[in-house]
Amino acid sequence: METARQDINNDIMAIRFSNTILLDKPVMHKNVASILRRNGLNPNFQQSPYLIPNAVFNEIYQLGFQLDKNK
Repeated sequence: METARQDINNDIMAIRFSNTILLDKPVMHKNVASILRRNGLNPNFQQSPYLIPNAVFNEIYQLGFQLDKNK
C-alpha cells in the first residue's frame, strides 16, 4: 500500500528477474555508457526496463566474461 500511495486503485510495477548470471568481471558504468552512446542509445539508466539491441548486449557480455571478439 505504501508503494501505491495508500490507494488500492493506483498502478504499481513489479519486475521479475529470472535466468540471471553473474559476470566474471564487473563492467564499469562508463564502459557500458560508452557502448550505448556508440550505438546511438541513451546512456542514462532509469528504474525501468531498457531494451538494448543484441549487438550491444553481446559487447557488454564479452567484456563481462573477458571473451575475445576475434574468435
